[in-house]
Amino acid sequence: SARRENRAVVGNGLLGSLDSMVAMLRRLIDEQSAMAAAHEAGEIDRRVDATQYPGAYGQMAAAVNAMVASDIDLSLQFAAVIKHYGTGDFSGDMPILPGGKAVITEAAAETKRNLVAIKDQIGVLTGAAVDGDFSLRGDPERFQHAYREMVASLNTLMERAENGLTDV
Repeated sequence: SARRENRAVVGNGLLGSLDSMVAMLRRLIDEQSAMAAAHEAGEIDRRVDATQYPGAYGQMAAAVNAMVASDIDLSLQFAAVIKHYGTGDFSGDMPILPGGKAVITEAAAETKRNLVAIKDQIGVLTGAAVDGDFSLRGDPERFQHAYREMVASLNTLMERAENGLTDV
């Protein structure tokens, strides 16, 4: 009988601990879900309050916060580099990132290459026009989409100016 009572006390203690653990995990999952929803809504500063969780739960919350902060920092860094490129400042580069993140480095590098290439092409054509040489043409095949159209338009301008001068 005493043995049976001991087992019941141990069993109830274990069940109580399991119930407590499940409740803590549910609370942590709910808070992480709320953080994810806040981030989707644009509230990128939202974090799980890791101090509200004891032991390993707090460590998990802190690890999730660190991972989210790292990804947001990377996104903001990419945005800053692209913003500079958008204003014509090509002095900076995205750092070389490891693994799957390398796609971000390559996207920034390709953006820079394309913008510098179109800038250079326009510079060559306008430089020739300033010098009175309207026979020069750009190479639209080096470009895609709007950049191709820009070079083709510059070629048309150069051709018409050359024809006009020849007629005169």
